[in-house]
Formats: sequence, C-alpha cells, structure tokens
Amino acid sequence: MSKLIVIRGPSGAGKSTVAAELHKRCPNPALLINEDKIRFMFNNWQEPAHTASKQLATAMILQGLKSGFDVIYEGISNVKTYDKYFRQILDSHENDNYFFYLDVSFDESLKRHETRPEKSKFGAEEMSKWRDYASLAGYADETIIPESSSLEDTINLIQKITKLTTNSSE
Repeated sequence: MSKLIVIRGPSGAGKSTVAAELHKRCPNPALLINEDKIRFMFNNWQEPAHTASKQLATAMILQGLKSGFDVIYEGISNVKTYDKYFRQILDSHENDNYFFYLDVSFDESLKRHETRPEKSKFGAEEMSKWRDYASLAGYADETIIPESSSLEDTINLIQKITKLTTNSSE
C-alpha cells in the first residue's frame, strides 16, 4: 500500500530539505509535492486562504496515492485552513499516513534561512507572520522532531516510523 508522509513546520525549519532527501532515497515509486511550488504557480500566491492551491495539492496527493506512489508532501500547511483537505485525504487513504512536525525555534529558522537559495526573496518579518500558520496538526500519530535532530537523524526517524526502506545517500 502507498504511504503518505507529511512534513510540516515553520518557514526555515528544513521541510524542503528533509522531503527532497527522503524522496531521493526512496526506492519505491514516489511523488514529492511541495506546498510552496504549488502556491507559486498562481499569481496571487500570497493570499493566506489560497483555496485553489489547496485543492490542487489535495488532487495531486490523492492521484499519487491512487496510482501506487508513496507521496511525500511538505509545507507549513496551516491546520486551520488545511484540516478540511487533510481529512478528505485521510478519508480516502485510511492507512499508512504519517505526519511529522519539525519543531524549530524562530531564531534557528532565521539561521537556517540564511543558507537557503531564496533568502533574498523574504526575511524575518515575513517569516514571523508565517510562523502563526505553523502549528501541530493534532492528528494522533503526529511525530514532533526537535531542532536538535540532524538531517540524517531526521531521515532515519522517518524511515523507522514509516517502515520506508530508503536507499543510502551514498
């Protein structure tokens, strides 16, 4: 059965890095979906309640799972506005759903942001506003990953919890 792996957390937490590395190592057919890339497809991407991007992400996730792909989805995914879509996905795909939250302080997010290619596109002020959107989803099996977890430790933890055998990065 296909697995759904959702990686959430505040801006600058490392979601994209973790998701891309996990995707690269996945030996099964896998689909990587990045919330920001979907939002940026629209010219009004800054609208907080961007319904079309949520609907598109949901359709992509459901189609990927239906087609037999493991789906790795990453984004801030504000639970207040995404819960309806996550519920729709969970109603259609009842098993092998895993939620991970990268719990990173604002100071650490800012440090990590300085290493990102998009660091000149936005800064501390925007990240502070977006931080309010990042919170625990409240799903029973959501795993909190602390900021002290290295990339390798985070990948290993996700692999262990999801029973996803990954290819070595070497």
